[in-house]
Amino acid sequence: MDAKIKQKLNPDALEEIELNNRIYFSFYDLEDGNYLAVDKNLKVYSLVHDAKPMVASMATTFYDILQDIEDGKFDVEKHFAERYSRQR
Repeated sequence: MDAKIKQKLNPDALEEIELNNRIYFSFYDLEDGNYLAVDKNLKVYSLVHDAKPMVASMATTFYDILQDIEDGKFDVEKHFAERYSRQR
């Protein structure tokens, strides 16, 4: 894991989640069983259990999303609105 990411995150705090035979590591709790997570390649995903698709990749880097969360720029409500508006 990149040193810049390690400064923003405790790697020991990552929780492992298995979905559809894939492993994700949650790093941000969106509440009610929903999370932001990364895969082993540090690609960022939104895991929202009542959205379709339940797992959606995000167009951001792990470092950038951690920075947005730290800076208060990540809006959970806006994120949910976008996830539900993209339902297939």
